[in-house]
Amino acid sequence: MKRVHFWRAILGLGLVLVIILVGAAGMSFLFPADTSPLVYAENIQDTPTLIEPIQTAVPVLNELPQTSVPMATQMASITPTVVPKIRLVLVGDLMLARSVNAECLRRDDFTWPYHETAEILRDADLTVGNLETPIVTGCPLKDIGLRFCADPRAVEGLTFAGFDIVSLANNHALNYEQEGLDETVRLLSDAQIVGLVDGALVVYEINGMSIGIIAFDNTDWQLPIEETMAKVEEIASQVDVLVGYFHWGFENQPNASHYQQDLGKALIDVGMDIVAGAHPHWLQPIERYKGGISFYSLGNFVTDQMGLEKNKESVIVSLTLEKGSDRLLIDYDLTPVKTYEVGQPRLVNCPNKYACDFVPTLDPLLP
Repeated sequence: MKRVHFWRAILGLGLVLVIILVGAAGMSFLFPADTSPLVYAENIQDTPTLIEPIQTAVPVLNELPQTSVPMATQMASITPTVVPKIRLVLVGDLMLARSVNAECLRRDDFTWPYHETAEILRDADLTVGNLETPIVTGCPLKDIGLRFCADPRAVEGLTFAGFDIVSLANNHALNYEQEGLDETVRLLSDAQIVGLVDGALVVYEINGMSIGIIAFDNTDWQLPIEETMAKVEEIASQVDVLVGYFHWGFENQPNASHYQQDLGKALIDVGMDIVAGAHPHWLQPIERYKGGISFYSLGNFVTDQMGLEKNKESVIVSLTLEKGSDRLLIDYDLTPVKTYEVGQPRLVNCPNKYACDFVPTLDPLLP
């Protein structure tokens, strides 16, 4: 009798276990275990796209499979409208030799010449001047003479002032022979400043416009006119703006020579937009001709010529060059400066920038 009860108990227990197992299987069938959680592909879309899991491990975000749903909520790829405009600053002679070099050494500060003007010089896409001084190692310290040189630290000042390009196409470029010119170009290049030797061209792309700067030395009156005109015409056809920096004219003269004026107009006729000049050491008139403009001489910007007032007077020319529908639009402003202390031009306080008696002009558009 005990055996019968024992086997009945065993059968009852087995039946219970079967019922439990069947129930568990049913629940698993009805509610399957979620071993691979669904992952949202956060590819920045209007509505996150649900990606079915393809592996048991949770995928790394940047490894998620791509979907064909457009990424609509990604910030629209809007290219900002670039105004086809270039801001260009021009200054005249940078004579960093003799007493200017000595003063910078005395102060142990080669940025000193530009302390009063650097803010304006830097406020441009390109800043250009005429460097009339070879920059060489072992430059002898002297206050007189016409064989110019400056200490290599002079490059620190040019960098501080924001110069991008300096013309080396002038009558002092070879004061220390070809070796000195080569060192000058190298030192400038190391500081990201372009040194343009005679006939050299540099082209920039700025705000959707191309601008070329070319330099010529014509102090010996030997510029090959036909060859130069052909070269200028070819370059002008390939850029939006062409600027020529010329070393020309007669020293200490208030007006451009007929030669300068004729050549300036001929250059504009073949496509040059802006003609800038140096070498006279005095400011000379500004003249608009057709669609171009000539600054015949910008005078001394940094100098130790303190004998004549005209040698100490200059301007910073700030140009805005804008691509019009059918022609280049040229606007400019003049900031008068004067050297009151050897080597440092300072701003001149005029009631009107064009009212300073030393800012001559032939430009009829100026007030």
